[in-house]
Amino acid sequence: MLSPCFSEVTLRFWGVTASVVGFVLHARLEVEPLYHVLSVSTPSGENMLSKEKVRAFQIEIVGYVIEVTLLVLDMHDFDVILGMDWLAANHASIDCSRKEVAFNPPLMAILSLKEEGQGRYLREVDVSLSSEPVVRDYPDVFLEELPGLPPYREIEFAIELEPGTVPISRAPYRMTLAELKELKVQLQELLDKGFIRPSVSPWGAPVLFVKKKDGSMRLCIDYRELNKVTVKNKYPLPMIDDLFDQLQGATVFSKIDLRSEYHQLRIKDSDVPKIAFCSRYGHYEFIVMYFGLTNAQAVFMDLMNIVFREFLDTFVIMFIDDILIYSKTEAEHEEHLRMVLKTLRANKVYAKFSKSKIEAITSWPRPSTVSEVRSFLGLAVLTVPDGSGSFVIYSDASKKGLGCVLMQQGKVVAYASRQLKSHEQNYPTHDLELATVVFALKIWRHYLYGEKIQIFTDHKSLKYFFTHKELNMRQGRWLELVMHYDCEILYHPGKANVVADALSRKPTLRQKIIVAQSNDPYLVEKRCLAEAGQAIEFSIFSNGGLLFEKCLCVPTDSAVKTELLTEAHSSPFSMHPGLSRTLRDFTVIWVVLDRLTKSAHFIPGKSTYTASKWAQLYMSEIVRLHGVPVSIVSDRDARFTSKFWKGLQAATSTRLDFSMAFYPQTDGQTERLNQVLEDMLRACALEFPSSWNSHLHLMEFAYNNNFQATIGMAPFEALYGKCCRSPIYWDEVGEQRLMGPELVQSTNEAIQKIRSRMQTAQSRQKSYADVRRKDLEFNVGNKVFLKVAPMKGVLRFERRGKLSPHFVGPFEILERIDLVAYRLALPPSLSAVHDVFHVSMLRKYVPDPSHVVDYEPLEIDENLSYTEQLVEVFAREVKMLRNRKIPLVKVLWRNHRVEEATWEREDDMRARYPELFEEYNFRG
Repeated sequence: MLSPCFSEVTLRFWGVTASVVGFVLHARLEVEPLYHVLSVSTPSGENMLSKEKVRAFQIEIVGYVIEVTLLVLDMHDFDVILGMDWLAANHASIDCSRKEVAFNPPLMAILSLKEEGQGRYLREVDVSLSSEPVVRDYPDVFLEELPGLPPYREIEFAIELEPGTVPISRAPYRMTLAELKELKVQLQELLDKGFIRPSVSPWGAPVLFVKKKDGSMRLCIDYRELNKVTVKNKYPLPMIDDLFDQLQGATVFSKIDLRSEYHQLRIKDSDVPKIAFCSRYGHYEFIVMYFGLTNAQAVFMDLMNIVFREFLDTFVIMFIDDILIYSKTEAEHEEHLRMVLKTLRANKVYAKFSKSKIEAITSWPRPSTVSEVRSFLGLAVLTVPDGSGSFVIYSDASKKGLGCVLMQQGKVVAYASRQLKSHEQNYPTHDLELATVVFALKIWRHYLYGEKIQIFTDHKSLKYFFTHKELNMRQGRWLELVMHYDCEILYHPGKANVVADALSRKPTLRQKIIVAQSNDPYLVEKRCLAEAGQAIEFSIFSNGGLLFEKCLCVPTDSAVKTELLTEAHSSPFSMHPGLSRTLRDFTVIWVVLDRLTKSAHFIPGKSTYTASKWAQLYMSEIVRLHGVPVSIVSDRDARFTSKFWKGLQAATSTRLDFSMAFYPQTDGQTERLNQVLEDMLRACALEFPSSWNSHLHLMEFAYNNNFQATIGMAPFEALYGKCCRSPIYWDEVGEQRLMGPELVQSTNEAIQKIRSRMQTAQSRQKSYADVRRKDLEFNVGNKVFLKVAPMKGVLRFERRGKLSPHFVGPFEILERIDLVAYRLALPPSLSAVHDVFHVSMLRKYVPDPSHVVDYEPLEIDENLSYTEQLVEVFAREVKMLRNRKIPLVKVLWRNHRVEEATWEREDDMRARYPELFEEYNFRG
């Protein structure tokens, strides 16, 4: 490192008499003029003049600062050249054979010379584990290859099979020519090392290759079938957080990787045949443990814990094949490292020199943008507790969640936060803040128990919690827990408690927009103008947001725009009503159809219209054009069953006929027209996404001008007695007009023709329906079952409501309305349902005293549907699908027997019924 303001320059040793600095670099240094101009001769024979020098230029090498005087030369290839004067002043000696420079007194590092052309670059040698004197004393531990079969150890890898398991053998997988060539090579290597041997075992697993990062191929054995029938070893692997907690106070670390760790453990002799594998070149079996076996990690972890038992959690932590040695001082670490290597040698466990684990940090590129700087600063923010106690907790709660921060000596140890549970959302503010304290004490108990703790909260009354005379039952339980800790609750203003506050509160969309405004150059420019009072249309709100005509400016940030559109269109709190609300706030379409001519009217409206408003539309859009109808068939919408609508039709002598409940075939032509209109709306929505309602009259015109098979002509022609003059085909009809008696005669003929064709069409459609129709007839007093259906969206894993109840009852028939309709005696729970039903929804009830069905009554909705309810979860299982685990739960539904329980996806059930899963604790 160069001082005062340079950290990256090129140093070169060239064997020159004096040390020199380049012309570019000297411009940023303090220079002094020379008394005399010096002429410097270079190895290339060129002469250069030097008129200035830099005195006491500092060079830092491995923490040591060395001063040197540099002559200024007009050179551009190198920044600094260190000459013989600098080497002599620091008592440097050069070892040409080893290409090293040693200093006396030493600089605590070895500097080597790297050849390049005629000169030498001066660089620091990488300090690695292999260069440590302690490691050099144990060369037999760090071998390039394992010396052969491992010794018989206290632990051997055993395979315990489930009872009744028979040998499993699978045919070899097909391989490419390159894979077959590689297979032959690797099999020979394993044979030479003694790791495998020919086998005659009835077991056999196929072989496959997996490409490594460097392009080479790794030999893998597909032991999945064997793993399925192997009894699992539940030996616990340590938690990563617990391992980090052991490093308190440590400053020096060494990490050792084991070489081919699984090959250093033998297979139990009786279990060797079970891991046999088959290939194109023969049947073999492993004598040593191989990766891919289900219990391999647990067994090897057990072995390493036995080997290092006396050192564990003292200065060694283990995670499978990784050994981490930690110490507080270098001298202590040297002794610890020697003890570990001695143990490895005694147990004939071999290690390897791995590449640097901190290479990604040491070679981290210099940040060049604001985002990269923020990312770099946020990489390492947590510290390991040093064992001195005195922890500080900052806590905060909101209506969204709980958040807390654990700190020690001003450094963050851990963050914690979670969402509120459903019952916690009803807590008062005082209990919510106290719940955060309890949450922190529970989750960090391993840090806090027995230590002195200060807890800061922005809820002032909480500091008097220990002196409250009256506590509710919940607070009493929490007080009993808090009293086990040596803690003090202090008040901290909310504005200062920013970290815990951020953890507990979800940032609002408005806040995200305001933050993103600072990254938009256009808005930054407008903000500057607004602050200077030069942009009248722009202003700055009290929360710091930039406004345009009192509206918050949205920056050019794709993430913010996506979230904004999601909130506006898909959020459950502001669900976008669809295209119908885009311009004129229309939400519904009133469809009116003439039974004779099939002509239709599509009238847009709003769901907030009252019955009187619909009556006005009826008079202006229907009666004005067609007169008063003789009868009207409609559904049972509240607008059409209201007293106002009935009174209006009674005044005009129009008979009202309502379609039968849950039997759309009563008014089939209107239902069919609704389907056609939906298709037209979808097509129109693509062409006119924001103004479909203004094109509704075009849809009406297109429908009425379209040929109808039932009447044999277009509805327009049936209504007006002539073909429509389409705006698309102006010359299709011509200018011929029908006048006087000819018009009357042609109209009558058209009506007769329409009625005849309608009768033919109805007969044809009736014959289609009669094919599968079975006449049912009931008498007054009979009891029948009523057809119901589970709500849509209740999905089952592999089955969709097949076992759901399809009928409820029985109910007594009170009246026969006509040939196909009956009135039923419904219970009070179904009072909202119309009591007249089509015969197709009824099933005959046959009394049988021996057949008693006991079930909970269904909660039937007005549309004769019900929502299936989950009542119990009593089993759990994990299925594998394409190497992906799918957790399933066996659930019992209301009104079903235990035999009818179904397997469902656990994540779906947890999302829909979280309260049931709180009562169960599954162990997978």
